[in-house]
Parts: sequence; C-alpha cells; structure tokens
Amino acid sequence: AADAPTPTVDIVTVAGHRFLQFIDSELLAPMDTDRLSNWGSINPVYSESDWATINGNKWGAPILSGAEILAYNTDLVSAEEARSWDVLFSEKYKQQTADIIQDMMSIVMLYKGYGGNMVEYLDDPDKAAAIVAEARDFMIDNALFWLEEFRIDGLRLDAIDSIKDTTDTPLVKELAARVRETFPGRHVHITTEDDRNITWHIEREGGQPTLVSAEWNDDFHHTAHVVATHEEEGYYADYSRKSVAQMAKALATGFVFQGDHSGHRGRDVGVSSAHLPPTAFVNFLQNHDQIGNRAFGDRLADLASRRVVECLQAILLLSPQIPLMFMGEEYGETHPFCFFTDFDGELGAAVREGRRAEFKKFAAFHDEDARKLIPDPNAETTFKASMLDWSAIGRPTYRRRLEMVKRRLERRQKLIVPLLSGELPRGCGEYHVSDETLAFVVAWHLKDGAVLHLFANLDDEPWALPSDVVTGDLTWIDP
Repeated sequence: AADAPTPTVDIVTVAGHRFLQFIDSELLAPMDTDRLSNWGSINPVYSESDWATINGNKWGAPILSGAEILAYNTDLVSAEEARSWDVLFSEKYKQQTADIIQDMMSIVMLYKGYGGNMVEYLDDPDKAAAIVAEARDFMIDNALFWLEEFRIDGLRLDAIDSIKDTTDTPLVKELAARVRETFPGRHVHITTEDDRNITWHIEREGGQPTLVSAEWNDDFHHTAHVVATHEEEGYYADYSRKSVAQMAKALATGFVFQGDHSGHRGRDVGVSSAHLPPTAFVNFLQNHDQIGNRAFGDRLADLASRRVVECLQAILLLSPQIPLMFMGEEYGETHPFCFFTDFDGELGAAVREGRRAEFKKFAAFHDEDARKLIPDPNAETTFKASMLDWSAIGRPTYRRRLEMVKRRLERRQKLIVPLLSGELPRGCGEYHVSDETLAFVVAWHLKDGAVLHLFANLDDEPWALPSDVVTGDLTWIDP
C-alpha cells in the first residue's frame, strides 16, 4: 500500500533489521521525543533499547510485546513432572494433553545466542544471511523433531503475516514442504493464522493440501460475532452492515474479503478463495484471541442470547469447514477468559497500563476511570477468574448444551465427514440471501455428486424455504 503510485497509508512500520538501511538512505528522520507527552512514562526497557537508539537519536517507539507460555494443571501434574516436555507424551496423561506446537520464531534468535538486532550486521550481509539461514534451519528441524520423535498431531503457525521474511522461499512454504516430504503417508495437521486473506499456502492438488492444511478464518468469526452482538467498533465495522450476507459468503466461498476494500484497514484485502474446498478453512465462534483481547474477556454466551448462540453453533458444527471450539464452549462456559501475565515491577506496570491504553479508542473506555476497571493482567484474581468451572456441567442448562453439542458432532461425523474426502469440485459452494429477512441458504457440491444444504434464519420473522430446493435427508433442525 505504501509503494503504490497513490499511497493509501499514512504510517509505515519499519522492521528493526531495516532501520539502518532506511536511515542511511535518508528515508527516516529522528524522533523528537519532547513532542511526545508520555515518552517519559514508557518503560526504559523499551524506550532506551538498542534497536531504537542509534547515534544518540531515537528512531522508533514500542508498539507491541508478548510472550509464549507452556501451561499445565497443578492439580493433576506435579512441578517435577512439568520440568520435562516428556509429560506431554506420558501414558499417564493420555488423551488429556494438547499436542499442537505454536510458532516460536520470536525466540529462536535469542536461543541461538544472537541478540536479534540485525542492524549490527548491515555491513556484513553474508553473516546476516548465515544467521537467518541458521534460525530457519533450526525452526524447521525443530518442527520435524517434534513430529518424528513425539508424533505430535500438528503445527499451528501463529500470525504468519507478521513474519518479516525477505528470502526467495517463505519460511512457511519451506517448513510445510519439508513436513510433507518427510512424512508423505502421514496425516499431519498444519494450520495458520494470517490477516491478509491469502491462499497460496492452502492450495490443493488431487484433493490434498500441498503445504498447509487449513487457515483460521477470522472473517467467519467476525460475521458471526456481529450477528450475535451487533457490535460495530474496531474491525467489526467491516461487518456491521451486511453481516448475514457476509456469513453466507464465508460459508460458501471462504473469505469475506477477496480483493474487496476494507474500510477499517483502509485498503483492499485478500484474493479469491472460492475455488478452495471448505476443508481449507477452520471456522470458529470464539478463540483465545477473540475472547482474551476483549477488555473483560467476555465470552459469547455473556454477550448474546442463548437462542442465537445455539443457532450459530449449529451452523458452525454442521457446515463442512473444520470447526474449532474454544475451551468450555461445548457446555456454554460463562467464566471470562482474560488477558493475564505474571510480570511485576516496572514491566508489570507497563503491561497493565499499556493494556488499558489499548482501549482508549473504544467509546466505553474514553474515560480514564472506565479504563481503570479493566482487570490487571498481573493480578492473581484475573488469572483465577479465567479458569473453567467444570462443576457447571452438572447443572441442567450446561448439561443440556453439552448433550446437544455431542449430538450435533455425532451427526456431523456420520453424515457430513464422509462427503469431504477426496477431490471436491472447484468452487463447490454457492449461496442465496433472502431480500426480506435475515435468512440464507448455502449449498455445497461434495463427494460423488452429493449436495449439502444449510438453511439458516437469523431473524425473528418466519422464512419460507425457497421453492426450488431439492428434497433429501434431514441432518439437523433447530426450532
């Protein structure tokens, strides 16, 4: 967007390893920190860091920090057991562990003994290239190690749009290709998260993924969330006017934004995805990001009516895309899932205040007193409030939801999954949206000519099914 003849952006973020190139080319000017009223409030760990201070001048301000963690249940696993990764693969905890390893690119450079600031190697491009190659090789070999030695089920590559890769072969492409080459006869799940709505990594050949198995589809989540809550701030603004039609499009053709203009992002987003099979996408109503990034960690069950949540859950579980459910969603957990950390001192204060400052742009938090109500990420109470309430399953309302989810999944396994194997027709999804009510129909042309129809009415008004709908077996009906 910044390189276009008519740039559509006002601010460009320069990756740290490119700083000196931009400075030497006189494309950047040093920051005048006297003009920033809150500069003195920034933790010195960030404001005085080497990457931001060159020749006595300040060239950048911190915008993001984070951490990767490994968590275990202290009621079930001892501290001694948790000192080794072996605990994940112990027979003692069989079927109680999650064997999905997330992207760890952010820590590889430090682990290999480098500072991570590639600016210092600007005058030695060969060394810089060797360091990058070493980090890439480590990541790929590490992924293969876990798959080979411990037979984990898959890899989730987080936020691949944030990987600043200037090599001829993207890291994601090389890693996925190596996995497929090394384990040709094995079903290894590889999923990605990406804000760009790209498709080159999830393409198919002979009905099988050549690289990545499926992409987490944020577009589907956003449409469902707006349908349920009517929220329209932040990125939900892109889905606030035509959320029902956009949901139908996402179900039938993959992404909502397929080269369309995003008002929130101020640019065109995505490429065509209609040619891909539905199994190239992971759909969800909630996940750790979408809940944890909210000010109070609200779950959908606390934001929308039971009726609409159950309707959306039926759409999720009985559509041919891969459904993802967040922990507790299967029985309707209402405890929040807040953003929590374990920092103290200056860093803890910086994280707490930075977290609250993120919400200034939202109407409910323009006032400073309102922002003070946002839970402190470092408080133990915030962590404990985010725990699941397993006892809820014993209560009638939650037990009913769990049994309903089980029945839907059984129907999915029996009637829908068998239609998804092999090579499906290109562009197998089509949809029609009612002009009179919040209803739509989606049809997927699947294996051996079978057609799966979804009829959804998200309105209080009745909707007569289209007269030209073919007859067939009923998979599920919700009143």
